[in-house]
Amino acid sequence: LHLVCFPYGGGNGTLFKDLADAVTQTSDHCDVYAVNLPGRDIGRPEALQSGSEVARRLAREIADRIQGELVLYGHCVGSALALETARCLREEGVRVRTVFVGGVLPPRSGKRLGKNHDPWRWVPDGALVRFLEWIGLSGLCIRKEYLGGMVRAFRHDVRHYYRFFREQEARGMDQLDIPVQCIVGERDPLTRRYHRQHRRWARYGRLTGVTVISGARHYFVKTHARTLALVLTHLG
Repeated sequence: LHLVCFPYGGGNGTLFKDLADAVTQTSDHCDVYAVNLPGRDIGRPEALQSGSEVARRLAREIADRIQGELVLYGHCVGSALALETARCLREEGVRVRTVFVGGVLPPRSGKRLGKNHDPWRWVPDGALVRFLEWIGLSGLCIRKEYLGGMVRAFRHDVRHYYRFFREQEARGMDQLDIPVQCIVGERDPLTRRYHRQHRRWARYGRLTGVTVISGARHYFVKTHARTLALVLTHLG
């Protein structure tokens, strides 16, 4: 089994180290790969990128480098890129066993979203950071000198997250014939209405249900890595 992970807004591939360690400790049949998107490495002035073109490039790289059963996991806004990459992989003839979407619920309607919909557009950086700290970022020990780049990437990722849903509905894309499993933290304020709203994921794949991680807040990929590892690798 090969697990490919897509980072939350503003994140990069290194944030999955705890999850990779947990997978190693709980499973002897799974390799972990983390997507490192352009423009996220400190000290490397590279343009931020995401969206359908990045998904196509990722799909080609995954198809070339990984042989065997694939599971994709996207945390928060990384879920959109995970789903788009899954579609591109199917077009490449590569089977994806499951797409897990964690810590996020899709918007009510993509059709109602503007071309550059961004709920954070008029929110100052300081207020945005305070919100991220409120949902759990403060417990992750992010160094202050990294915050500026993280906020810039976060804003970029959020815009592309909403653009994914808008384009899906505008193009009339069919539901993916791939199982989609939603994962939420019990104490995550972003997904507190998951009981009903997780069903919206059925528009994008064959929804298999929702898993709730007890006591977890938004960044459970870091704080509850072992529990998440068991969910992602023990598929029954």
